[in-house]
Amino acid sequence: MNTEEQFRFPVRLSVRNPVDLIAAVPYLIGFHPKDCIVALGSDGRDGFINLASGCGPLSESDHDPSDIATRLADSFAEQGCTRAVVLGYGPAELVAPCLLASRNSLVDRGVAVAETLRVTEDRYWSYDCSDPDCCPPEGVAYDVHRSTIPAAAVAAGVRVRADRDEILALVEPVGGAERAEMTRATREAEERAARLWGAAPSPRHEALTAEGVRTVRAVVSAALEGAPPPDHATVAWLGLLLVDLRVRDEAWAHIDREHVAVHVGLWSYVLCRVDPAYAAAPASLLGFAAWQNDDPVLADAALARALEADPDYSMAQLVRRAVYYGLPPRKWEGFGPDWLADQAPVGDGATALRPARDHDS
Repeated sequence: MNTEEQFRFPVRLSVRNPVDLIAAVPYLIGFHPKDCIVALGSDGRDGFINLASGCGPLSESDHDPSDIATRLADSFAEQGCTRAVVLGYGPAELVAPCLLASRNSLVDRGVAVAETLRVTEDRYWSYDCSDPDCCPPEGVAYDVHRSTIPAAAVAAGVRVRADRDEILALVEPVGGAERAEMTRATREAEERAARLWGAAPSPRHEALTAEGVRTVRAVVSAALEGAPPPDHATVAWLGLLLVDLRVRDEAWAHIDREHVAVHVGLWSYVLCRVDPAYAAAPASLLGFAAWQNDDPVLADAALARALEADPDYSMAQLVRRAVYYGLPPRKWEGFGPDWLADQAPVGDGATALRPARDHDS
């Protein structure tokens, strides 16, 4: 890499050499990579953008280099990418097959690969340079602190997580005493729903839908005002109500890029506490919010939980396709609360409603 490149997500960074590139990657993908493939691509108009990053851990014995390479290459082709860099993190026997397959797949699709690097903790190897004076067989020692990239990223307020485990902690169910408390709260929520169903006039689902929309609006409003997280009873009740697609869509419609970090925090909190049987909706909402927050790794982890709970959950499938194929979040043409209220109005549970439609289907 002999020319200056511009990386702009989540902050614009000027990269002049391989060390700058290695230093920039954690700030571009949000965590320090290990045993994975990272690709960054450009459409040739506005500098490099982070179109695809990681492909899951490469430590599993059954990972398929061609599958990983195809996914990366398809993502770049979908976005009209013409130029790319590919990095593999980990030992050669694990990383090299995926790294080379990814580079070759990109080249086959007409993408110019500017750099192909394998990186360990303190050395890198270039797969595009055969000059032993520049790139010796034992690798090139590097120190990211000699690059200006970390300082520029920190000054811009970019946060880097330690590793994937820190991200996974944002989607893992709580355990211990808190799980026991949530189990009790979930039983009470189910009993409450049964009572509401029994007392409501026909069609009974309208009362639960109306209650769900009111609850979502109250919980979201409180989060935006900086209130403490909802209590266990509210989380359990919310998890049950979100089974209704109209209620889920109400929460979805409120996720906007201006306040997206608040929604990430809220739905992470809810997801970690709801009963796993009710995880699909909050996990999908977290996945969408994380994607809108330029955090595809957290988005993927959340969507994996959604599909674990319900493999056919269409919102999770839709957002996961957008993440996998590198659709820029700003290109999402969503819907807001006003549009949703007009298309699927919700009364007080006693008046007729138009059926809620699944916007992600």
